[in-house]
Amino acid sequence: VGAFTTFIFIARRTAPNSDNSTEVLTITDISEQLKVSYPTAARHCDLLSDGVRGKPGLQWIRKELLTDQRSRKVVLSETGMKMLTDTISSLHSTTKS
Repeated sequence: VGAFTTFIFIARRTAPNSDNSTEVLTITDISEQLKVSYPTAARHCDLLSDGVRGKPGLQWIRKELLTDQRSRKVVLSETGMKMLTDTISSLHSTTKS
C-alpha cells in the first residue's frame, strides 16, 4: 500500500500539465510531503523503479540526476503511465457495470 501511495503521489505531481511543464520532485520532497521517513520513501522509490539488491523493480518511475549531482528527481516512466491509464480505464469500466 505504501509503495502504491507513493506511486500515485508521484504520478499526480510529475504528469505533464496543460502547458507541458512538470513539477521537480525528489525523494526528500516525497518523504516530507507524505510524512514518512526518508529511508521508507527511498525504499518505495527503489521498488517502483529499478529495484534493489538483485530484486527487480516495477519500472513505473525513473530516478534522474539533478544538476547538483547530489539529488535525484523522480518522474513517471512510460511503463508507469501505461499502468496508470490501464488502471483508470479498468476502474471506469467497472463503475459502468
